[in-house]
Amino acid sequence: MSESQRIAVIGGGLSGLSTAYYLHKARPDLRIILYEASTRPGGKIQTLRDDFTCESGPNGFLDSRTEILELSRELGLEARLLPANADSARRFIFSCGTLHEIQPHPVKFMSSPLLSLKGKLRLAMEAVAPKPQGDDETLEEFGCRKLGREAFERLIDPMASGVYAGDPSRMSVKACFPRIYEMDRQYGSLTKALFAIKKEKRQAGEASSGPAGPGGLLTSFKNGLGEIIEALHDQCGATLRLEMPVIAIERDNDKFIVKTSTCADRYDAVVCATPAWNTASMVAGLHSPLADKLQQIESSPINVIALAFNREELSGGDTHGFGFLVPGKENRQILGCLWSSSIFKYRAPQDAFLVQCMVGGARQHDLASLEDPELVKLVREELKLSMGIEAEPIYSRVFRWSAGIPQYNMGHTQLVEELEALCREEIQGFYLTGNSYRGIAVNDCVVDAQRLAEEILATDKDSMETVNKAKK
Repeated sequence: MSESQRIAVIGGGLSGLSTAYYLHKARPDLRIILYEASTRPGGKIQTLRDDFTCESGPNGFLDSRTEILELSRELGLEARLLPANADSARRFIFSCGTLHEIQPHPVKFMSSPLLSLKGKLRLAMEAVAPKPQGDDETLEEFGCRKLGREAFERLIDPMASGVYAGDPSRMSVKACFPRIYEMDRQYGSLTKALFAIKKEKRQAGEASSGPAGPGGLLTSFKNGLGEIIEALHDQCGATLRLEMPVIAIERDNDKFIVKTSTCADRYDAVVCATPAWNTASMVAGLHSPLADKLQQIESSPINVIALAFNREELSGGDTHGFGFLVPGKENRQILGCLWSSSIFKYRAPQDAFLVQCMVGGARQHDLASLEDPELVKLVREELKLSMGIEAEPIYSRVFRWSAGIPQYNMGHTQLVEELEALCREEIQGFYLTGNSYRGIAVNDCVVDAQRLAEEILATDKDSMETVNKAKK
């Protein structure tokens, strides 16, 4: 953007705030206006702080990406960073009425009763599994091809529910788990890939894994993820217009018109950092083919139910770990449970045990519509079955997201490429970012926001150079 030009950022979640921050950091002279429909910024990152500290959405990020660590330092939050407790390395799967710890060591894992002998033998044949038939496959097809049906149902299926609240029979491996997709395509075997990566890291003097697994160490802030939202709110350099939902985006020659219920303002560029399904309604009059493609990105409803118990009233079961996931085959009514007070310090008093359970998802839409008391009752019944907890909760909160998590189903990667092409070729100056497109995690949102800010500034620089050459 050249001097005095105006840019609108629509959506005040992590993606919108980060995009505004990176634009302002590089070009403090830009006039950035950020529109947010709700009463506060942050999107699905809400940290509720009272007697307990609860997250309504994501609980942290992996420290394997330097971008978010650098952003935290720039925002003055480095001293606030909070790595997960060592206990969080312990992960569990609820299967056949029992919690099974997922052992990281191959020998210990193969001795676990989670898989039958037949399932273990099939899993051991991963290195000679059939090759993929096409450019992409569903997560179910991938899991069954590589690991066998049993390992898919007991290991891969619950991972899909825990991360995406999705349906693995529709989810795209290429879009949802690009690293796994690349490893399989490059090495032909995940086992070979892991050994090769460990060797490379050992030669480079890097640690091969941490409590959060090969992807890095789960990290948050002492007072929760809300800290980064508050810091971005103060330092993003944008004028924030809260409680101002955008109704429509239109074009008038080389300007964009952003319409709300009270005003219509003109901008040189627009960044939509809202979910794809919300963006679709805004751009219907601007570019109907773009709106049609945006509507193809689905979402799954998800509710987060936080409960806390007095530790002295617990039955003595294991509460030291990250939590557990539930395979779809178990036909239970929760997707999984995070043991929040065991993952991070400062989340609960020492004499309390805080958990957060996920209900709903792509395969259990109906459960997401239950009333709060019904959800609390449901979760208590599930915790009694899985963990033996019969105590009365001393604290409860319910967070609802009717359109909670974008679903990266088959064809998602191509769809995103088509969206980018439309914006680049037919709607110059209009940009998309957010967790609907290139990753749903906190890291993904920050990385994409930085990428987009660089793209916007580079495009403007190229345009100015072209104009200057034409003048000569």
